[in-house]
Amino acid sequence: MNNDLPLRLTFVRHAVTDWNLEGRWQGWSDVPLGEAGRVQAKSLKTKLSGVNYDLVFSSDLSRAIETATLAGFEPSLEPRLREIHFGEIEGKTNQEVQAHPGFRTWLADPMHTKIEGGESYFDLQTRAFEWLEGLPESGEVLAFTHGGVVHTLVPKLLETTTFAGPRWWRFQVLHASVTKLERWEMPNGQFAWTLTGLNDTTHLETVFAEK
Repeated sequence: MNNDLPLRLTFVRHAVTDWNLEGRWQGWSDVPLGEAGRVQAKSLKTKLSGVNYDLVFSSDLSRAIETATLAGFEPSLEPRLREIHFGEIEGKTNQEVQAHPGFRTWLADPMHTKIEGGESYFDLQTRAFEWLEGLPESGEVLAFTHGGVVHTLVPKLLETTTFAGPRWWRFQVLHASVTKLERWEMPNGQFAWTLTGLNDTTHLETVFAEK
């Protein structure tokens, strides 16, 4: 790797599962891809071709691993790239989640509040950022992960306040979408991140129209 070059980081959100389509909250529940998701994941093979990735990672949950595999990669598994743990509300529908006694308290400050048995988004951001800090200074890195990871890491890296919780996401990260960032060393020796692509789903236009 050439230290004169940036670190280029490509995030891919896993393809869609049947639980996603049913409106069920997944978190750490290990739900495989559905038929539509497998079609989405295969479309990533062409989208991600043409780049010689130095490192390829995946969350250790099956929906991310399967997305990576169907896209043509053999990733290193990384538990820190998992989705947020939703605790007691995992597996529940949106209607059931809203009836949970702790939901409104959590929704008021999901960055720092946890559902019983789960994590806060700060917990998720912390472990994902810990993984990121271990990456090399330059090179091409590809990571198959989850919406929560992208939604919490991108604002932190860009030093913005765009994180506002799962009911008020300020940017979309759809299933099987591609988001890209670059990290450059500045003249003062510090590193700065640039967003070069967000929620790219152009590869899905002819295979699956996600609602």
